[in-house]
Amino acid sequence: MSLVDDLINEAEGDQVVYMEFISEFSRYDIFLFFEGKDDYLYYGSVLRSFYKGRKQNHYICQGKENVIKVYEFIKRSTKLAKNKKLLYFVDKDYDDNSDIPKEIYVTPCYSIENLFITDEAIVEIVKGTMGFNGFKNHEDYLDYESAVEYLKSSRDIICQEILYANACYYLQKNKAKYCCDKPDLSKMKKYNQIKGLKNYQEVMDLIPNFVEVNENEIEHAIKYLQNEPEKLIRGKYFRQAMPLYLNNMFEDSNKRANWKYFRKRRLVTLGKIEENTLISNLTQYAEVPDCLSRYINTQLG
Repeated sequence: MSLVDDLINEAEGDQVVYMEFISEFSRYDIFLFFEGKDDYLYYGSVLRSFYKGRKQNHYICQGKENVIKVYEFIKRSTKLAKNKKLLYFVDKDYDDNSDIPKEIYVTPCYSIENLFITDEAIVEIVKGTMGFNGFKNHEDYLDYESAVEYLKSSRDIICQEILYANACYYLQKNKAKYCCDKPDLSKMKKYNQIKGLKNYQEVMDLIPNFVEVNENEIEHAIKYLQNEPEKLIRGKYFRQAMPLYLNNMFEDSNKRANWKYFRKRRLVTLGKIEENTLISNLTQYAEVPDCLSRYINTQLG
């Protein structure tokens, strides 16, 4: 075992990633740094066409802070050859990201999960899974429209069901920056825990060390989220809630008769969508923001 291997075994988190990067630096041309393993599923599919024969390696940093720390380690301690390309990816979350260097890509929405339920993504999901490639007749067009409308309206229902609670979550995250005792938001992380909550006391009861907010602040937060709810609401909620509606639609399309949303059978061979498989099953249909394409072109150019 080498000295580097010994150091890696003794280190933690961001230091482990940094030392793995150093130990593998000579073997690769492109280095990718992500918060979590699902990020690679999404970004990897986007990046593939940009490699152009260059060898790449990726690192899971276990969180946003660690991605930033790894960037700082490398920036401070490593002299890079021009042919070595490094890309870093983090979620916007509800953080103030103004100090994050331009070398690190920040999603334009809360997280990558939001990119799976935008209007553009929904259209691609329907086209890709059901085989709509142009419309041979009016029946095809009506079924396509029905599927798109069903998923959009389902997404909008999810937004309405959690809007009040998500506004409170947003305020707690922002106000926690100025508190010694941070609010415990662990019971606000699941869609089913906050679905339908519209009462201040009910939300407060879910959060130990709740930071006081007033109804005016909540109203302003709700209005902020309503500007683009599919992009500003916490993405994990969509990941937890949308599989129900996706599976309902696919099950209906696979029936041989008595359809609810369709006029004929449209076979979908995709397996059942679950919270932990949504990204892997649908990543080829997710939206690719223009800012992401620009970032990749800049970093790999």
